[in-house]
Amino acid sequence: MIKQADLERLRASQNEALRTAEMELQSFRQDYIQLGEINKCVNQYLKTNKASDLERTKGRLNDIEIKKRLKNEQHSEMKIVIGNLKQDQEQKDRNKKNIRDNLALLECTDKIDILENELSDLRKSLAIQEQRKAAEKYQSALSCKESFKEKKTRCEGRMGGLKEQVR
Repeated sequence: MIKQADLERLRASQNEALRTAEMELQSFRQDYIQLGEINKCVNQYLKTNKASDLERTKGRLNDIEIKKRLKNEQHSEMKIVIGNLKQDQEQKDRNKKNIRDNLALLECTDKIDILENELSDLRKSLAIQEQRKAAEKYQSALSCKESFKEKKTRCEGRMGGLKEQVR
């Protein structure tokens, strides 16, 4: 199982990579804006027909175009990296949810085991109580039987005495 500290460290590293990618994207956007401004300057030079300025500007435009291509490539790569980071984060979130669900399942399973053990103990104790009650009832029935035998014997004795008196 992944510890909470490991999860936090992974989140921090992903967040840092995401921030770095966003900063590079902002840098790319600023370069793009500057490129637009440079293009305006180039257009002004073209209108003035200054040959030397025009050559320098063409060189700068070529450099800017190369930088623009590089930035576009970096931007494409950053999009891929950001997409991968998002997928990784989503997978980690799914894994966290699975871990939480598994922990909840384990807790429920433990509770079920505890309750089943308690139920088993209660059934055993109920069986013991029922056996005691049955034994008590049996003893009570035996004592009642003995009592009735004694009463029967006394009654038979009285009846015998009464029969003798009647004779």
